[in-house]
Amino acid sequence: MNDLVILRRYGNTVEAHIAGGLLEAAGIHAVVIEAAGFDPTLNESLATVLRVHEADVAEATAVLNASEPSDTDPQPGGDDVVRCPRCELEYCYFGRPRGVSSVPGAALWFALASLVGTTKRWRCTKCGHVWDDPEQGPTIPSQFAADDPRPVFYLKRARPGLGVFWGAAFGLGLFILLGSPPYSVLLIPTVAMVGWLIGRSYKYGVCSEPQCRARLRTRDQRCPQCDKTVAGTISTAREHYTAVAEVRREFTALREREEKHLQQGVPAPPHPRS
Repeated sequence: MNDLVILRRYGNTVEAHIAGGLLEAAGIHAVVIEAAGFDPTLNESLATVLRVHEADVAEATAVLNASEPSDTDPQPGGDDVVRCPRCELEYCYFGRPRGVSSVPGAALWFALASLVGTTKRWRCTKCGHVWDDPEQGPTIPSQFAADDPRPVFYLKRARPGLGVFWGAAFGLGLFILLGSPPYSVLLIPTVAMVGWLIGRSYKYGVCSEPQCRARLRTRDQRCPQCDKTVAGTISTAREHYTAVAEVRREFTALREREEKHLQQGVPAPPHPRS
């Protein structure tokens, strides 16, 4: 156990055991260590860890990456596939919004729906883009070449939910400590709101790759877990798909210019493969 290092963290123990089974099948010794007991912060901290020998880290990472194809790479599909004009992915549907991701967002959505109603439009479930013409997206999506660096982004995160939990717990403790006069009931929501503000102000970064989410520092040039190139900073998870598509289109345009320069016998500009 002394030379075992953490390869990945998981919030779901089933996923951790599946990953461990893949590594064992590849001949790599892996140990899953689950968090003990109930703790409401486990989903935040990803406390179930997968450990391997330090000498096997690179090989184990390659095995897991190969078993988890990224959904940011568009599939060839056919001519009848509707693609998002922004991220070029085929995860689209024609209809009304299917839901929202937060309680305040749900309240706002229902309020607007009651006033102006909602119309059926084409919607991308990945990047959230909404449009009307199903032919607006590309028939043939841009693709990464085999030697193109795969980009990820520094995704800004905060912990308002965790702040609310600890704030409410602290407020409940004050309520019990001070007794039960009527005004003390206000301590719980008041301190919970303070905790929400503190949690929201606490910023940190993770890898934007949906299947990775490793912690990143602002100075990191590569993700320490998926080993992809950190190409910039984004604020929301959905921006990942749009940003990757922009990089993919840029690389496609560069390759087309390279081919044009080669045909004309002119030196091509350097391609950013690093």
